[in-house]
Order: sequence, then C-alpha cells, then structure tokens
Amino acid sequence: MIVLNQTIGEQRADLIVNAEQANVTLVTNPFMSQILNTYRPHIQRFIEGFPLTVREILTETMNTTFTYMESFNEERFNHFLGQYNLGEVESHRKHEGLEPLLKLLVLLRAYYPDLTLISGSNLANIRLDNNSWRMLLYSMHRESMPSIVLGYVKRLFEGPGINRDLFPLIMDNYHNNPTKNLCVHCSGKTFSFSQILRNFGRGEYLGSFHGVESNSYSEMDKIIVHCSTCIHNKCEEAIDPEDLIKVIREVV
Repeated sequence: MIVLNQTIGEQRADLIVNAEQANVTLVTNPFMSQILNTYRPHIQRFIEGFPLTVREILTETMNTTFTYMESFNEERFNHFLGQYNLGEVESHRKHEGLEPLLKLLVLLRAYYPDLTLISGSNLANIRLDNNSWRMLLYSMHRESMPSIVLGYVKRLFEGPGINRDLFPLIMDNYHNNPTKNLCVHCSGKTFSFSQILRNFGRGEYLGSFHGVESNSYSEMDKIIVHCSTCIHNKCEEAIDPEDLIKVIREVV
C-alpha cells in the first residue's frame, strides 16, 4: 500500500513491487471471464471502426487485455474499481465504467504492451511502463474536470499523509465544458490545485480545503490532466500501427 507522505521515488518503488506481484500468474478466473465476455462484442465493434491496417494490432491488444484481466480475483477487481470510479457508486452501477476502461486499455496497450493495473494505491492505478504511472478516473456523475480533480484530491486527503506530487490523471465520463477543460492537450496548460480550487471550487469543496494558502495543499503546484476524448480522437486518426503508436505516445 502506498503512503501519501512518501517521496515520489518511494511511491514509484512500491508501485513497481505491486505491479510485479500482480503479474506473477495469469490463471483464468471464471468470475472475471463471465463479466468480461459480456463486453467482448462491444470492444470488437469498437475495433471495427478503425482502418483495416490498425485493426490487427488492436485485436491483439484486446485479446491480451482480456486474458490479463481474466486473471484478477474478485477482491482485486473490486478494489481497482473502487479507485477507478469517482463519486458515490450504487451497487448496480459499479461496472458502468468497465466498457470505457477496456476500450482505453486496448488502445494504450498498442504502445505499452506491459501495461499493468494496480489495485494497491490511491495515487496511481495503472503502470504504463517502468517509468510511467497514471490515475484513471471515471466520473460516476459526469462532473466537470475541476470537480473531478477536487473530488479526487478530497478522497486522497481523507487518507493518511499528504504529498505534493500527484501522478497525471486520465479522466473519463466527464462533463465536457470548454470553460472548465483542464486537459493539457485541449487547453495547452497545466493547473495548480489552488488555481482549480479558487476558480472552480464550490461551497462543499471550499469548506473541505479551508486555509489552502497556508497548508500543504498549496504545494501541489501542477495537476496534469489527460482526457479520454483526446486519446480516442487522436487514435481514430491513425492510418497504420506506426501512426497509432506515435499518437498514443503524444497524448498519454
């Protein structure tokens, strides 16, 4: 488990251990197979929307992704969903973000073949490679990007400790308001937490982060946000596998 007041190097070391332990064995779990098989036709139709030259690599990454996730036990899967889903989750909706997640993983694995999902950290839930971690967030209530950041940070700091360094966020199912777009590719900017709180914070968050100027929240000087829309749009423009790999590297 990652402790929030660790140094970023210590966090990365623990995340590597967690990821390596997660990949020790790939034994199919019937529980996961049953869940994932309901989504396979949807992912296949998603892949059919790409040029023929790109479909082969995406079919391979789909099969690899499904085989990998079928090895999860129920506890690990539910713990991952608990970090991936942001906002109050009704039990019948907890798998709502699974299809968007699978689509994203199929794309990312084209450039990051050793991609690993992590279930033991509040700071990152995906390791792209040995030097790159991200936090995938699916907004259960389709909130704006600033509200997702504020809700995520509030969740983080309800736990032990604090750290000024956050891994980049990849957001999905957000309300796409151009005036509240924090994506580094859409806006060309990064934002500090205090900027987001001052410019977009509602009463519920302002109370939660009272005194931000004088406490360690103000030290989070850079929040990097990636959005699923940029990733999908760029990937859909790819004309061949090399082009797909290039755009994934650019937007993630």
